[in-house]
Amino acid sequence: MQDAKTMGVAVMLVVLSAVIFSQVIRRSPKTALHKFETTLRVAEDQMMDPLILAGDRVVPLVIKRIRDRDMPKRIYAIGFLANGEYTEAVPTLENLVLDEQESVYVRVSALRALHHLVPDQGRSLSSQFDGRYDALGEMAQLILLCQQPEYRKRSYWDAFWRRHY
Repeated sequence: MQDAKTMGVAVMLVVLSAVIFSQVIRRSPKTALHKFETTLRVAEDQMMDPLILAGDRVVPLVIKRIRDRDMPKRIYAIGFLANGEYTEAVPTLENLVLDEQESVYVRVSALRALHHLVPDQGRSLSSQFDGRYDALGEMAQLILLCQQPEYRKRSYWDAFWRRHY
């Protein structure tokens, strides 16, 4: 009886190790970024999961890629940077916020992420957009009034187990 129980635990550990290996170790940052950009049929809260699973290794690629206006799902990539507390993205996020040629929705996402990462800098930048009558002005007002919606933190395990909220 004890041998069967030990064998069951051993088999379970082998299967779990294989799953972890296939999901984490094998996936390169480029593969994770490609999967993020091309996966379409997932719930909105699961969009950034390939990036979360790749972790720190994919951050430099994401920071470089969000500068490209043709990047699919840029807003979710920006959310990933805020979700992971990747402060190395701050200069790029600030450039996106200040770029008048950029989509207002990308600018809003970048401002929200910037404020999440460096609240004082986000508030300072928000004061430049307080008088606007668009989504960027609305986000700036929410930040200045300390009413910005909280980020819902998506954990590695949420992404790994594909939890949907």
